[in-house]
Amino acid sequence: MEATADSLYSGLLVALVGALGAVLGAAATVALQSRSVVQQDSRHRAQRQRDLLIAMHAEILAGVGASRHQLTPEERAYALANDNPFATPDDNDFVFAGTQGDLSILPEPVIHSVVQYYRRAAQSNAMTRDLRDLQFREQSVEERRKFVALLLGVVGQQRRIGHKALDEIESYGDGLGLDLAAKRIAFEAADAAPAMNASDDGNDRADHDASSNRQEI
Repeated sequence: MEATADSLYSGLLVALVGALGAVLGAAATVALQSRSVVQQDSRHRAQRQRDLLIAMHAEILAGVGASRHQLTPEERAYALANDNPFATPDDNDFVFAGTQGDLSILPEPVIHSVVQYYRRAAQSNAMTRDLRDLQFREQSVEERRKFVALLLGVVGQQRRIGHKALDEIESYGDGLGLDLAAKRIAFEAADAAPAMNASDDGNDRADHDASSNRQEI
């Protein structure tokens, strides 16, 4: 009887150890799978953050570049002297419009500057649309010029805030290995460059190609 009891006890102990091993193995598997999911989510979040920084940098840079032309002394003088100003709002901020739900993945300084910039952009666009409003047209010339001066002031604020947002994005992007400052320098250099000489247009290139072909014949 004692041998049978010992044998039964040993069998039960082996079964318990086996069951415990199975439970621990399953737990380890679940833990590894969870860790893998977390790592994958982290990589996805990091890539999404990089993509969002690059896209917003490009969009804000384009907006800041457009405002540079609007605020030149010549353009300001023309706008203020125009009795019936007309302009088209720049409603092309599709990056910000499509990614507002993802702003939380950006660092606080970047979020703050970016939201400020797009808030000013929305304001300047709304005021630009008002230039076409009948109520604006019914104002006196002095009132219309005062409104245009206010609009130019908002565009100036948008430009200054845009530069700050670009600084914040570039500073954070440096830590991610993104050389966005170089993109900004290249864009500003191209934007400030004079127009290409008319002799270098597509027709001249076509004539040149045709001439080369004739020489080969």
